[in-house]
Amino acid sequence: MTPCGAEVRTPFVVLDGSLVGACPGDRIALREDQRHHLTKVLRRQDGDAVEVTDGAGLSADAELTSAGVLLTCSPRSVAAVLPAVTVVHALPKGRAMDDVVRTLVELGVSHVDPVLTARTESRPSGAKALSVAQRLRSVAVNAAQQARSAHLCGISDISALDVTQREGSDHRLRLVAHPGASVGIAAAVAAAPAVEHVSVLIGPEGGLTDQEVEALVEAGWVAVRAGTTVLRTVNAGAVLTAAVMALTGRFDAGS
Repeated sequence: MTPCGAEVRTPFVVLDGSLVGACPGDRIALREDQRHHLTKVLRRQDGDAVEVTDGAGLSADAELTSAGVLLTCSPRSVAAVLPAVTVVHALPKGRAMDDVVRTLVELGVSHVDPVLTARTESRPSGAKALSVAQRLRSVAVNAAQQARSAHLCGISDISALDVTQREGSDHRLRLVAHPGASVGIAAAVAAAPAVEHVSVLIGPEGGLTDQEVEALVEAGWVAVRAGTTVLRTVNAGAVLTAAVMALTGRFDAGS
């Protein structure tokens, strides 16, 4: 049995339920696909150590059993790192959003909002839109397991971009990626110290319209550029998010 809190590279599993009130000795069921991954892909056996999380900030050491996992320690709280980062991302063509979500989750974003803009080409609606959102949530769970994140990234249903929404908080910074912006991302972040939440908006393959950018700026967003080159939309989210995290000290957390 692995001592509680031992730094051993064990498999990491996001549970379907909460760990609130859980105790050592509790048995928790796993989905069949989770057990298959642990036993067939990772070649783990009953009695091997695993780490589990509820995706809401609690994690615990456990052992793999024939019916699921057996908790070997009390759950511990894993604090979320500030600033929290939300990425509002125009839905790209095909299944490119899967890779976008996967990378953003590995970076540690707290939420992804897939949106439709004036120039968005992929425009699912009704049951198709719900199916895409559900697929993205599954991608986020798998990415959280890869990233060993105790905080599951939320994925919103697909919606139209609301360019008029205002959020009046002194501790929130909202950035919209725009190649023609006069402000660099470093300057924008430096001008807003001690922010607790950063939103990053990424347009579609054809870019946001001038009207959308103007409306967003009017609503309090800051148009920023990332260097002198133009990024593909499927890469821009990761690049700007990584820049925000580096500039705000997120990458120094835990050191």
